[in-house]
Amino acid sequence: MGGDALLMVWGKRLGVFADSGFETLSQLPEAGMQVKTVNGRQVYLYGGGSGSLYVYDISRGLVHLMRAPEPIGAVSGNGTLTFLAMKEEVYLFSPGKPLSLVYRASEKITSLAMVPPSGLFYSTKKRVGYIYDKARGYSFLKGKGAELLTRKSDLYLFFRDEGVMKVGPVSAFGLFAKEVETANSN
Repeated sequence: MGGDALLMVWGKRLGVFADSGFETLSQLPEAGMQVKTVNGRQVYLYGGGSGSLYVYDISRGLVHLMRAPEPIGAVSGNGTLTFLAMKEEVYLFSPGKPLSLVYRASEKITSLAMVPPSGLFYSTKKRVGYIYDKARGYSFLKGKGAELLTRKSDLYLFFRDEGVMKVGPVSAFGLFAKEVETANSN
């Protein structure tokens, strides 16, 4: 968050740890919610089982964005574009419009990381992949899943039992997808 604050969920509270202890920024509608960065002023909050998606904004507080028909397993976006995963499917969310199916993986999606304008990374328990167009993507790491995060031109994969792997530049994934498409069309 802005000012390099690390936001955390503790029970049904969103807050930060300070010298005086945990400082609550907002009460949450349910326990077990997860936080995903949007930008320096906003974070997504989801999970907890209800299927609701919220954004916490420094100046506006907690804002309810939508309620999905299934629990949301992962979210990524930049405030304008928002992708969410339910079970093995990834959807594009636009306020006031129905969810639009973007991609279907072979197993439940556990993490998403958007890289505008080049694409969207996804992870399951057994693979990490790249989505480059509606219904088009490929797996590039098989046998292990990771928590995903993008920063500038790099993708970070956090493996709970091993550590962090940095991969970059992320633009190479889009270039590879174009080469595969060209080769398949010849």
